[in-house]
Amino acid sequence: MVRDLVAGLVLLSACVPLTASARAWPDDASSLDAPGQAVKGEPRQDPAKWFTDLDYPAEAKRAGAQGTVSVALDIDTSGHVAACRVTASSGSASLDQTTCWLVTRRGRFTVQTDASGAPQPYSYEMAKTWSLAAK
Repeated sequence: MVRDLVAGLVLLSACVPLTASARAWPDDASSLDAPGQAVKGEPRQDPAKWFTDLDYPAEAKRAGAQGTVSVALDIDTSGHVAACRVTASSGSASLDQTTCWLVTRRGRFTVQTDASGAPQPYSYEMAKTWSLAAK
């Protein structure tokens, strides 16, 4: 009977998946208490690459409009731009709107995480200078 009980426990233990608590402990137990490292979100590439010469709005070209647009971006937990707000206008609604439109569609960011590794939304500020001299 004892033999049947032992055989049953061995069989049962073979069917139970390992959980984190059943895994082998590291040699250095202090590493279990060490907090993770948060990861700061940032653009995946140089934001200047999100704009091309062909992106200059025709309306702004005809009007001779140029200037610098400053924007604040809300980045979601997947690294996409969720919202764009103009914080300093170029003086041209067309340049301001085009900046947000392009950044929202082309901007990709690394996912920001907290110390536990959980993705976190965050904000990013940038500026785009539109100049007709370079066109």
